[in-house]
Amino acid sequence: MLMGREAELAWCAQAFSRRRVVAICGLPGIGKTSLLLSAAHDQARRVAGTVAYHAAADGERIGDVLTSLLATAQIGAMAGSLRAALDQLVVQSQRAPVVLCIDDIHRISDPMLLDVLAHLATSSSSLWIATVSRRQLPLPDSDIDGAVLRLGPLSTDSARALWADLEERFGPSVARFDALDAARRGSPFALRRAFAQDLPPQVAERGKTGFGVPLGRWFREDLRELARDVLSTDRGWFRADTVSRLLDEHESRRADHGHRLWCLLMLELWVREHVEAPVLVAA
Repeated sequence: MLMGREAELAWCAQAFSRRRVVAICGLPGIGKTSLLLSAAHDQARRVAGTVAYHAAADGERIGDVLTSLLATAQIGAMAGSLRAALDQLVVQSQRAPVVLCIDDIHRISDPMLLDVLAHLATSSSSLWIATVSRRQLPLPDSDIDGAVLRLGPLSTDSARALWADLEERFGPSVARFDALDAARRGSPFALRRAFAQDLPPQVAERGKTGFGVPLGRWFREDLRELARDVLSTDRGWFRADTVSRLLDEHESRRADHGHRLWCLLMLELWVREHVEAPVLVAA
């Protein structure tokens, strides 16, 4: 639920109409991710496109981020290099518009980051990039066609309206709005504290998390047998012993190969569905 950010959503819509990169920055816990996803999905609806999302991890490389975006959007096979991932994203955007969302981009540790953003921003007129960070992303005007939004807390009036709406939906909170620290009134921290008795402890006390797909658990549980069966097909494209090792290491929790296994699985299922499936010919 996104409330009280109508002006910021309008700013993002205007920025998407003129720029290729929209960067949102601000302190933790003020709703950057919610604004990012709302603005990205609004833009995707305007251009009849799709959204791909990735929450960056500390020290992650930009090539791994792009591979994850490809898998999230089910765009294509696992990219073997940074160049291959870039090419796949550009080709896909030329077929159908796509908005790439990179959350916590400040965690990426890669000197190629800005060069990659610049390349993507100039390679396709139907590809947009939206990022979130705790500090302002240095977008050089000469290289990247971007716009930066410094997001602050909700205004007092917007925060009060949100508070009232939540109390109407879920009942009175344990804290009074006017008793809260003024600097915290417009942040999710205040809302989480006020409605803590209505939330499970593991939700009320946990830190911020992204909206990632639980690929790690899936390949150890729900998709374990399917992955073993499907990936046993040897087409000569990949080393069978390496694929088997990835499965073994993942299932034993010695490593997390969730994204790699997902890409391999999607490739094999795509080939079966679109290449090997019988072609129906009209009588």
